[in-house]
Amino acid sequence: MRRLIALALLSVACVACGDSAADERQIRATLDASQRAWIAQDVTKACTLMTAPARRAEAPCTEREPQEAAVVLLVGKAPPITDIDVDGDTAEVHRETGDPTRMRKLDGRWLID
Repeated sequence: MRRLIALALLSVACVACGDSAADERQIRATLDASQRAWIAQDVTKACTLMTAPARRAEAPCTEREPQEAAVVLLVGKAPPITDIDVDGDTAEVHRETGDPTRMRKLDGRWLID
């Protein structure tokens, strides 16, 4: 009986680990797509990878700013990610340098928050 309980708990723990790994892959994919969009000056694409509050805070994403005014915000590669802390539908991405990037999962998609 104890073995069955231990096996059940272990399988639940493994499912949770799998979800976290999938979340981390999706977060990395969102950040990579965002970087590529900003470098390509594809403001529309870059803004679709953000939550509504983040879009309002990013001048090129607001309606007041013409898209032509967008400048390349990133030069080269972003610093490597050192850690991703996922807590339910929110996450913080830590890099070797700079402030953490907040992420939020909305409708199954991880977006920059």
